[in-house]
Amino acid sequence: GNISDYSPIYYDPNSKSSMTQFDKDDAEKIGLIKFDFLGLRTLTVIDKALKSINKMLAEKIWSS
Repeated sequence: GNISDYSPIYYDPNSKSSMTQFDKDDAEKIGLIKFDFLGLRTLTVIDKALKSINKMLAEKIWSS
C-alpha cells in the first residue's frame, strides 16, 4: 500500500521529498525502515575528500 496508509506524511517542496512525520522508533514500530540519506550523503562527501587528499599527497611524493 501507500505509505500514507500507515503514517502521516509531510511533503517538503524544497527537496521535493515525501517523508513520514513519525520519528525513527515509531516508524519502526509500524514496520517501516528509516534510511538516513543525510548520513549517506555526508559519508560520500568525506570519501571523495579523502580520495582527493590522498591523490594530491601521492602526486606530491612522486614529484619530489
